[in-house]
This record gives sequence, C-alpha cells and structure tokens, in this order.
Amino acid sequence: MTSTAGVESSVFVGKEDDIIESKRNAALVHGRHVVVIYREGEFYAMDMHCYHTGGPLHLGDIEDINGKLCIVCSWHKITLAEGEGLYQAINPQAPKSTARWCSKGVKQRTHCVHVRNGDVYVTLSDLSAGIDSDYYQSEEYRQTEKSIKYLTQGTRCTNADRCSCNTDDNVSEPLLRYSCTVNTSGLF
Repeated sequence: MTSTAGVESSVFVGKEDDIIESKRNAALVHGRHVVVIYREGEFYAMDMHCYHTGGPLHLGDIEDINGKLCIVCSWHKITLAEGEGLYQAINPQAPKSTARWCSKGVKQRTHCVHVRNGDVYVTLSDLSAGIDSDYYQSEEYRQTEKSIKYLTQGTRCTNADRCSCNTDDNVSEPLLRYSCTVNTSGLF
C-alpha cells in the first residue's frame, strides 16, 4: 500500500527508480525483515518470511488471483495489499466441482510504503495485535534459526540435487543429514 502521510518513523529502503526496475527489495526496518514490492504502479511492503513456514517471500512470483495481487509462496498465495492468506478448495461431496479461492484471513503482516523525492520509505504497521507472520520476526525464531545453523554446519541437505540452499560443504561423510524447507514433493 502506498501512502504519502506519516513518514516520521519511516526507514529509507531504496531509491524509487531502483525498486521499480528490480520489482522488489529486501530491507531491515527497525529490526524487522521486510520485502518491498513494486507492481502495476504501486509499492507494497510485508514481512519477508511467509507466515506458514518462514519461506522467503522476496523470491516469490506475483500473480493476479480473482482481481487481487498475490505473492506466491511454495505452498499458498498471500494478497499483497492485505496480507490475506488464500487457498483453493473443492467441495468433497462434489469432487467434479471447480476449485474456488478461499481466505484464511489476514496472516501476513503488511506495512505502509511512502515515496518522497524519489526515495522509498517503509513504516511498520501497528504491531500491538499479533498475527501469524510475527513469529518469524521473533527472538524465539532467531534462536531456533541459530541452533539449526549450528547443528547443520558441515552437513549436506538431502534435497541438494533439487534445491539451492547452499548447505553442501563438500563433506564426504556428513555429520547430520536434513531436508531444507524447499518444496520438492509438490504436495503443498
């Protein structure tokens, strides 16, 4: 969502022309990882980690779903303006029915974007009421992430032939094998 008001607690995240050209930019805003997206003449900002499993939304494709711009996580869609989680559902009583888009409600935190004199700023939304994506901005998550990195040093991802998580340290006998969160099964 683009706005021109209330830039006092805003953080500079990039030059307007650069973000328009690249279509997105990752930034740290008051300690929060945010992705800024430019699409169809508008700027949008949201937490960078997907509410579902912390996936990297800055790498997601943008699609139009029922007239709403959505960023595509490997497992679902999230509306850019509202942070609404979308999924496709069918009526199990009528298996030949057409799948329709349904809402899970707001799951992903969105933030305000301001453009001033060719500079792009982000102001964080009201953080007083928690929503699902907040977990991936928490100290608890950061500590979990540090523990996983420590445990997987010198390891090889079991999905290494299908992902690019860069965990293969060319260790001949890995101490621990694990699978990264890359969706390789097509089940989600």
